[in-house]
Amino acid sequence: MIKKITFLVGLFCFLGTINLQAQCLTNTEWKQIIPSDNLPGQVQTMHSNNNVDVIEFKGKYYVGFRTAPNHFASKKTRMYVLSTTDFTNWRVEKEIALGADVREPRFYRSNDTLFFMFFKVGKKKTKFEPNGIFQSHLTNGNWSELKELNLPLGYVPWRIKKHEGLYYLSSYSGWSEYKVDESCESRFFISRDGYQWDSISKEPQILHPRATAENAFVFVDSGDAWGISRLEFDGSYIWRAKKGALHKWQTWYSKHKFDSPIMFTHKGNIFLIARRNLDGDGTFYRKESKYKKNLVRYSFKRKTTAVYLLDTLSKSLIHVKDLNSTGDCAFPAVAQINDSTYYVLNYSSDITRRKKNWITGQLGKTYIYMSIFTIGDCKLEEYDKLHQYYFE
Repeated sequence: MIKKITFLVGLFCFLGTINLQAQCLTNTEWKQIIPSDNLPGQVQTMHSNNNVDVIEFKGKYYVGFRTAPNHFASKKTRMYVLSTTDFTNWRVEKEIALGADVREPRFYRSNDTLFFMFFKVGKKKTKFEPNGIFQSHLTNGNWSELKELNLPLGYVPWRIKKHEGLYYLSSYSGWSEYKVDESCESRFFISRDGYQWDSISKEPQILHPRATAENAFVFVDSGDAWGISRLEFDGSYIWRAKKGALHKWQTWYSKHKFDSPIMFTHKGNIFLIARRNLDGDGTFYRKESKYKKNLVRYSFKRKTTAVYLLDTLSKSLIHVKDLNSTGDCAFPAVAQINDSTYYVLNYSSDITRRKKNWITGQLGKTYIYMSIFTIGDCKLEEYDKLHQYYFE
């Protein structure tokens, strides 16, 4: 009898947690938008459609994405910028083909100008060779010619935020990303006008002995910045930079890795969307000093895209829900619609077919999907602590 009561109490608690999470965040069914029969004929998509960003500008939504034969570097890669008002009817704004791979489309804006940034990569499938960051901007209905920015060669742009009149760009030195024995750094670059960029300090914000990458971040009401940094061979950091000292990042470490992250704030909460490892307890870093073996193991395991809440007091990430995705997935982009709803774009292997591991997905077809998120009251203390990732 006691066991039965205990089971029922546990069941009610579990169902209560599900209900609380449903109240916190719900989303519509995922709609495939790329490839689509509605795309203009000029848009020639290939097998791999990924690396996506979205922004609202003057009543339209602008979407940038990469299309290529597969996930890996190719000289056939193209990048498109499209505009839409309903995610059904599209207009081609810009097509980019440089005879090399291009990645990480990034939008940012001022009152009258929409900026579009990306970086050029090499042509070799087995190499990661960042080779310049480029930009075009839209003013008075016209796009400018591409221009290489004054950022150090070998750096990769990740996220851009505007805060107190300055643009902040998080980036990392990609030349060293896949070299275990070479240090890699993460940096903030800042700009007043969106065109000219300078490092926030002489020293990097993170100097890691192997590879630090993909720094998502947000500014909170206090003026502090909170972020997350993927470590290619180790796991990840979450970090905090205090107002008045944004060049100093205090870090906390986890053996879990959160790839391709984006962060945004809603009613005082910090949300993270990133790739989640479905291998066992999700830990990336398994064997001490076996960095490449850990990475190979990781590549052959299943992944999904997940939503988390950042608990800044306990320095932890609380798992909210998994999103419908599989195989090669997770490059989320977010655009706010109103006070409680958001467009969320993401890429994945076919979500209507069987689940795949990561490397199988990278060699196959991927698609870009869209869903509308509705966010209610999210209270950290009401979440199941079994799904919490702590950083130390």
